[in-house]
Amino acid sequence: MKIAYIAIKGIDRIGGVETYTVELGRRLVDAGHQVIVYTAKTPEHPTPFYYQGMRIIPLRTLPHKYFEKMLLVIHASLHQFSINGIDVVHYHAVGPSLFSFLPRLGGRYTVFQSHGHEWERSSWNGLARLFFHISEKLTFWFANDATAVSRTLREYYGKKYHKDVTYIPTGITPRLHPAKLDKIARYGVTTGSYILYVGRLSLEKRVHDLIQAYQQLEQPRVKLVIVGSARDQDPYGTELKTLADTNPNIIFTGAVYGEALAEWYNHAYVYVLPSQMEGLPITLLEAMSLGCCCIASDIDANTEALDGKGILFPTGNSAALRERLQAALDDPAHVAAIGTTLHQHVLNHYTWTQVTQQFIQFYQKALPATVHKGTVTMMKGNDTSPNAYATNSVPVVHNAPHIVLADPPPGRDYSTYATAPNIPLSHYWSTLRQHAGAILLSTAAITALMLALAALTNPTYTAKSSVKIETTAPKLLEYDVDTARPPSYIDETVFYNTQYKMLRSRDLATEVIDTLGIRDTLLQERAFKEPAYWLIDPLKSLVGDVRHLFSGDTEAVWDTPQVSAEEIFLEHLTINPVRNSRIIDIHYTATDPAMARDVVKSMTDVFVQLQQRGKQQSAEQAKHFLDKQIDAARDKLQSSEAAMIRYARAKNIVDTNSDESIIAKNLADMSKAHMAAKEKRIQTQSLYNSKGKLSGSLNVDENPLIQEHKKELGKLESTYLANLELFKPDYPSMLSLQEQINSRKALIAKESDHISASTTNNMKASYEAAMAEESKLENEIKLLEKELLQFRDDSIGYANLKRDVDTSRSLYDGLLQRLKEISVVETAQTGSVSVVDKAILPSRKDGPSYPKYALLGLLSGLFLSALAVMMRETVQPKIRLTADLQDIGGKYQVLHSLPFSKHLRGSTAELLRKNPNPTWLDALRYLKTSLVLANNGRFPQILHLTSALPGEGKSTTAVNLALMLANTGNKVLLIDADLRKPTVHKHLELDNSYGLTHYLTGTASESPLTRVKGLRLLFVICAGPAVPDPVEALSGTHMQTLLNKSREVFDYVIIDAPPVLGMADSLLLANRADGTLLIAANNRSSKQDVRTAIDCLEKSHGKILGLVQNMVPNKTSNTTSYYTDGRSMIAHA
Repeated sequence: MKIAYIAIKGIDRIGGVETYTVELGRRLVDAGHQVIVYTAKTPEHPTPFYYQGMRIIPLRTLPHKYFEKMLLVIHASLHQFSINGIDVVHYHAVGPSLFSFLPRLGGRYTVFQSHGHEWERSSWNGLARLFFHISEKLTFWFANDATAVSRTLREYYGKKYHKDVTYIPTGITPRLHPAKLDKIARYGVTTGSYILYVGRLSLEKRVHDLIQAYQQLEQPRVKLVIVGSARDQDPYGTELKTLADTNPNIIFTGAVYGEALAEWYNHAYVYVLPSQMEGLPITLLEAMSLGCCCIASDIDANTEALDGKGILFPTGNSAALRERLQAALDDPAHVAAIGTTLHQHVLNHYTWTQVTQQFIQFYQKALPATVHKGTVTMMKGNDTSPNAYATNSVPVVHNAPHIVLADPPPGRDYSTYATAPNIPLSHYWSTLRQHAGAILLSTAAITALMLALAALTNPTYTAKSSVKIETTAPKLLEYDVDTARPPSYIDETVFYNTQYKMLRSRDLATEVIDTLGIRDTLLQERAFKEPAYWLIDPLKSLVGDVRHLFSGDTEAVWDTPQVSAEEIFLEHLTINPVRNSRIIDIHYTATDPAMARDVVKSMTDVFVQLQQRGKQQSAEQAKHFLDKQIDAARDKLQSSEAAMIRYARAKNIVDTNSDESIIAKNLADMSKAHMAAKEKRIQTQSLYNSKGKLSGSLNVDENPLIQEHKKELGKLESTYLANLELFKPDYPSMLSLQEQINSRKALIAKESDHISASTTNNMKASYEAAMAEESKLENEIKLLEKELLQFRDDSIGYANLKRDVDTSRSLYDGLLQRLKEISVVETAQTGSVSVVDKAILPSRKDGPSYPKYALLGLLSGLFLSALAVMMRETVQPKIRLTADLQDIGGKYQVLHSLPFSKHLRGSTAELLRKNPNPTWLDALRYLKTSLVLANNGRFPQILHLTSALPGEGKSTTAVNLALMLANTGNKVLLIDADLRKPTVHKHLELDNSYGLTHYLTGTASESPLTRVKGLRLLFVICAGPAVPDPVEALSGTHMQTLLNKSREVFDYVIIDAPPVLGMADSLLLANRADGTLLIAANNRSSKQDVRTAIDCLEKSHGKILGLVQNMVPNKTSNTTSYYTDGRSMIAHA
């Protein structure tokens, strides 16, 4: 088989669908099938290539959240027509499957696989969710078959859409031997030292519940590891990191693949999946396969996967998750036991070998019965071991061999598989041509309606302004009123949702309306011009009358309720938050451009004033509160001070400014003086004891008088020595000098002794004085210490009173300061809202112009009409080709196709005309010959002609076939057995007042046989007047007697019977005839009706000789017009 997979973004992108496709596709390739995978084109993979045997075809698309996959799906759905022999086109997910009708239009077998309810994802907006709801319903009409990855999804589709969806779960390849702790060791983790989450970081995964639960654990001994990444432009990943608040025990690894991912699974303590929406989670199955204890939210998909063997908690309840985690941390033995049980559960129910075999059998439906009947392709035996494939998410592309597209992988014979029959697009083109008139008429009507709508609609103008809203207002002052909020994404979401609601509040609308004075203008404003209400007002009145007619309350008033100006205002107002910013666009639409501008301008001004007013009100409330608190604090301070003063007066306590008592201060001063005296005493004592005499001698040498005497002594001795060279010692002058010298020396000795004695006595006196001072201070300190101890005993109560006074004074001062700050902030014109883009006068009106309205109507009309036709064809297909009729007939051959002839619309048989249509006559002759061949070489003597529904040309065929048999010399009887709506008499211009009903009811006075004028061998029995019960009349013995006698008299009997469906008449006649010819009109008969008619005829044991496709256009008829045209030329000649 050749299978094409559509709706995956890329084989190297993380995601469950991508993983599913790669794992299944490579195993299908191993089983000998061809696999084609359509992905988005990237710079790394701009051209087709082969990956693990799969043919990867990248296609161009747009990198947009909403349109990337849709455009890829449309491109792939069209591109697959360029590849021959595709047996199955496999769509992933409900949304992309909406386009599965495109391959099916070309006759290819399409299936879609549901991985979950896309409309449950919170990341989609309301319009996207509506799209997924519609896609889900239409997909069951468009696709040939469907499969779901969980039993829950299968049951859901069965109950809602009554569709039997095939259940094929997600597969997993278990790994028995744990991986070594190698690639993840750099994160500082060990075996069993962390809680693990693996998956995409999106809001529906609710990873924030896991982080909050982890942060609430009591002294967790393990880390939290989050493996995965967010989609482009999705701020959820950043918000999670903000929520983690730089906790070193919370690790974000980003996307991880291959062996590193296996290591994370193998060494985790527990695996947690807190998501609120899943199909059948592959990551959960991977964790189970590697023996992890799994804790998951209690959604249906997780409950089905765990099957009562894991741990569940209520979705969105972080407190319950914390309890489950704490219990798991406290009981390691129980955790290990759960991991072992889950590992065995996956081995028994979820393996890729089982899943691949189920898909092969599922795909066999696309092949013809002769190809796959009893020859189901089996998987090769090399995939039965658990270690056949490494546990992996999506393998890295550049590690796989790339093969040139022109050279398919060697070793596989891709030509041995039969391909599903393709129905050409011309089949559906024929359908559109068949309804061309209705399509063109509908298109013209819709175009005219669009032009009328454009002409009758009052032009509108939209003005725009943008405002920026910060979570916290700019703080001009440090003591501003506003307080900063934590940077939590949950808080910001609530905050901005509140702002959006305030912008659309009724009070704000009322203030804007009253400010501009536009209340009457809004109430009188009408969407359409006056002529439009000539039709609208009567219709409203008619609807009211009908509702009043069917109402049980006769007193109910059905007048249209009066719409207020605020409701009209809010209906014209649009608030659009700019994604990933703090900007909000405000749009207002009005019939007057100036009014639209003024409304938007007033809206922004009033909203800013409202924010300021709220701030001022908060300040006023704070001031009022502070005034009360200040009065209470003042009273408390005054009473505390009074009590303290009374106590101090009673206890003779005097307090200083330094908060110390006089006694304590005196004691401190006295202690300082005592230390100084003691230090002085030690110095004088040491000086006296060690340096008393030496100090005296030093003082003698330093005395000025002694120094002066020594100077004079030196001069005398110098003079004496100088004269000694001239005079002898006993010379009188010499003796006089000697006396002076001796006298000076005696004077120096006397003065030296006096100075030395005086110095020693002074040092002794200083020492004694210092010692006395020290002793006196010691006595004073003892007295003060005794006095201080007594004072402290008396000051215990005083200290308590003083502390109370200090506290009251501090509170009072703080309240006064805060009151002053609020008074200042109240006048500051700052706020969290600022106008970014002011409103201007809109220059262009809204909506398209008249040519664009016409083009829109034309395209819409063509598209809607064609879509309606194609949906009708898909839901209830018509027979348009001989192959269609042959497929329905099965073992009954299509004997021939009768071309459409405009002459057949008349009341005269074709063979009775002067110039019958030669093409139609040749087709009738061909049909006659086919009947002979289908009945063992002879024409059936009694031939029964019928159809599934009325209007398919059975009577015309019966009349002309009878005429042809009569013209060849056979005696023919034509019986009009359609007693409900006879038409044979109209074709042959006969009287129907007497006929078969008279014979069947036994009231015939003469033979019902009528000979056609000009035809000797053709006899007719007309239906006759209507009877109450045609079935009763035909089931009697008279009809059987008539047929028995006819066999004896006539060569051939042609019975024109009523349609099969809804009536038993034709079934009775089929049982009595030699053969039945079933007529099916081209482009009129539905396949289901023809199939049902065949089943009814088989149950009646009638012999069906074959089928005839009637009213076939000449271009598609299988007759040859070359010879008929030639005979026409000869006839005219």
